[in-house]
Amino acid sequence: MSKFYGVAHGFERGVFTDWNEAKKQIDDFPQPVYKKFGTEEEAQKYVDERKADKVDTSFPESDLATYYTVARGKTVGVFTNYDDVKKSIADYPQPMQKKFNNLEEAVAYFKRYYQGEAEESSRPKKEPLQKAKKAHRHFMPLLEATKLEYSPPGTNARLKRRTSKAPNSKNSKARKKLKNLWRNGRIRLGNRQNLKEKAQKRKKWRSRERRFQEEKNRNKKMTLLFFSTRNVFYPCI
Repeated sequence: MSKFYGVAHGFERGVFTDWNEAKKQIDDFPQPVYKKFGTEEEAQKYVDERKADKVDTSFPESDLATYYTVARGKTVGVFTNYDDVKKSIADYPQPMQKKFNNLEEAVAYFKRYYQGEAEESSRPKKEPLQKAKKAHRHFMPLLEATKLEYSPPGTNARLKRRTSKAPNSKNSKARKKLKNLWRNGRIRLGNRQNLKEKAQKRKKWRSRERRFQEEKNRNKKMTLLFFSTRNVFYPCI
């Protein structure tokens, strides 16, 4: 059974029969709109319903106080009158519009959500290697001193730890740091176990004290009332 992919908002709008081609149009496109159909007529109808009747690229002057950007509607562009915006988004499926105080932001919003152009600030920047090393300088000696080597299956399927070349002062310091970290971890683990034992003892003591208090209250309720008749005392419970 053939499948048709209708891309209403992407780098290239239309109907595609190959998913890889449709995926190219929606990858890295901000908030894409697409859907899979069983027939080409349904897919084309889906795209036509979301197609803009007019694309207005003549932007207004930059000295105004308010701008309205319609990225997805019957008429897309940057407007200064909100009545035009309401006409553009009326009865439109999944409209997208926003208000701005300057023209630059309004145009950037239009280019991003209609044309798919990413802003320079939103693009991920690669962190330089030196900056990363400086940020993690405390862990670099440990990483250099403890290198991991993986043996392929069939020989020895374990991770072996080895040190690089002959031990020098830098590696010995790193090993001392690693040893201290391991020892501190054992100490923290021991403290955690001691706290657990103390909590268990405290729980037993509280349960014992609670049982003693309940028994004491029970004895109070069983008060002996005595009355005398001819010097004979009869207990009443």
